[in-house]
Amino acid sequence: MSPELEAAFRAQFDVHADRVFAFLRRLCGDRQLAEDLFQETWCSAARSFGKLDASRPLLP
Repeated sequence: MSPELEAAFRAQFDVHADRVFAFLRRLCGDRQLAEDLFQETWCSAARSFGKLDASRPLLP
């Protein structure tokens, strides 16, 4: 990941991490499972980040 792309990813993480974790915590009801899902979610997002269409919003 280029430094610019990494900075953009970190910025998105900073904006959305709390909301994503809260959603996962409510979804599964278990903190440890939510933490595992949170990590998997962001790892997947990092692998796909360069493929995002910047003209489309991340949230509906």
